[in-house]
Order: sequence, then C-alpha cells, then structure tokens
Amino acid sequence: MSKVNLTISIDDKDKESFNKLVAEIGINTSSAINMFIKQSIREQRLPLNLSLNEKEKNFIDTEKVSEKIMDKYDFAFKELAK
Repeated sequence: MSKVNLTISIDDKDKESFNKLVAEIGINTSSAINMFIKQSIREQRLPLNLSLNEKEKNFIDTEKVSEKIMDKYDFAFKELAK
C-alpha cells in the first residue's frame, strides 16, 4: 500500500488545541486523522454527531424571519421608487 500526503487548511489555534488533545490520548495528529478516515470508510458515514444547540437554532430561525421581512421591505421600497 503506497502512502500519499494530505494537505489541509486549519486555524492555528485549532491545530494547536487538537495537537494537545491527541498528545494527551497518546497519538499524533496524523494517526488521529487516519483513524477518522478509516472509520468513515468502514462505516460509510462521517463518524460525527452534528447538531445545533437551542440558542443556535433560535438564531437561525430569527435570521430566516429577518430575511423574509427584509425581502418584503426591499420589494416595497422598489415599488415606491417606480
């Protein structure tokens, strides 16, 4: 099996925090990423629990409502400008 390099972009602070985390577990970053990839392939899914907390859900709902209101005002202003 040949190996290739994978280059990713990540925030400096996130990289530092992740390196500390995996070091505490006793592995390195490369091993952790390889574990993630192998588990993803084996399970045919991303092994993550993705969710929003209630505060984030409320923000998103509020944002959607705000967009709808602004769209209505935008339409009204365009009509007045005619």
